[in-house]
This record gives sequence, C-alpha cells and structure tokens, in this order.
Amino acid sequence: MAQGSRTLNGSLRTIVAVAALMALAWQFRFATSLAAEPAVRDVSDRRELFVDDWLIESIQGAALVLHSPKPAEIALELNQPWAGPTTGFTVVMKDGDRYRLYYSNDSDGARPDATSYAESRDGIHWTTPKLGLFEFE
Repeated sequence: MAQGSRTLNGSLRTIVAVAALMALAWQFRFATSLAAEPAVRDVSDRRELFVDDWLIESIQGAALVLHSPKPAEIALELNQPWAGPTTGFTVVMKDGDRYRLYYSNDSDGARPDATSYAESRDGIHWTTPKLGLFEFE
C-alpha cells in the first residue's frame, strides 16, 4: 500500500474517532441539559472525557489541549463496493461486548448516499459484516 494512502486512511481513522467522541459528548450534554442543572455534577466512579469545560468549575495553571492526530494502523478500510471514497456523520456506541459503528457513505453523486455499519470487540479492529438487509447491484 502506498504511503500516501496509508496516511489518508490513518487520518480518516483519526477523524472518525474524534467525530464519534464529539457526537457522544454532545449527545450526553444535550440529554443532561434538558433536566434542571444541578449545583454539583455527580460523576460517581464514571470516567469522564474532558472535551470542554462542562465538568470544570475553574482551571488555574492548566489548559484543555487537543493534540494533533498521529498516523497509526488502519482501523476501517472503505473497501466494500457500496462504500464511497469518504465518510460523513459517524456514531460509535458500546452494546454489550462489542462496539457498533454507524457511518454515512459519500458516493460522490454516483448513487444515493447510504449508512453503513461496522463492529468491533476492542474498538480498534473493525469488521463490516454483510447483514443481508438490502441488496446491492
């Protein structure tokens, strides 16, 4: 595989991961904003991702920093015949013992855009099972 293609796929994996985290953070924030805001947010023993200042009352001598992505192994190849060259909206959710990834395919106008599915047991290695829900070509 050419180095440029590997970098592009690594960047795509990073973009997908960041978009998924942002979507989950936004969904959580939106759902909790519908209820009355408590004076103190109880996170109990949950781990929390600090992507904004929603859980931070004040900050001194520190800062929230988004680091630059680093190319790594390819997580998901868009190698199915229905997959377009790029993806759009992406959602990742944990369901029991696996992660489920739903992503939109951009087909560059060759055919209608579609939503695709991939799954993973570790959140790193993904497969795109053929579900048999729709016929393609």
